[in-house]
Amino acid sequence: MGHLESLVEVDASRTSIRELPCSIGMLEGLVCMLLRDCKHLVCLPSSLGGLKCLKDLSLSGCLKLAKLPNELGHIASLKRLHVSVTSVRELPCSIGMLEGLVSMSLRDCKHLVCLPSSVRGLKSLTDLNLSGCSKLDKLPDELGLVACLEKLDVSGSGITEVPSFIGLLKNIKELSLGGCKGQSPKSWNMMFNPF
Repeated sequence: MGHLESLVEVDASRTSIRELPCSIGMLEGLVCMLLRDCKHLVCLPSSLGGLKCLKDLSLSGCLKLAKLPNELGHIASLKRLHVSVTSVRELPCSIGMLEGLVSMSLRDCKHLVCLPSSVRGLKSLTDLNLSGCSKLDKLPDELGLVACLEKLDVSGSGITEVPSFIGLLKNIKELSLGGCKGQSPKSWNMMFNPF
């Protein structure tokens, strides 16, 4: 597969694949890879870091996928990363190297427990969806350094209090906290004064 030099899109959604061939990393011209609802996919090869032109990676619904390779951070061109409804427990620290990432969805990742402090490196991120991440009870303070963030959805997550950095997000337009385990709305007023 790695010899298909002109290939720009791979859509293997809703197939029974368990893994990708290591040669996938040779597809330097690949722009879009869709692996939605591949319920048997258990891992991604480290060669994924060789996809120099990849802009869109969707792994949503890959229920058995528990880990993303550290080499993911080497895909400098990545704009959209959708890992919703997977078994991912944490993101690789290299995620912060994705300075061009605009949208990241981890919706309904029931096993996700934390975000790495390296998220501060996501300088272009405007949309972050963490809704339904019921084991995620805290956001790293470094998220306050993601100045471009416009939309943050943590509804239905395990968040117990409004993060102290929320006032630093000067470009925020949508903030969803519905269904969180947190404090009463009255105690949130002080946090929202900067807006």
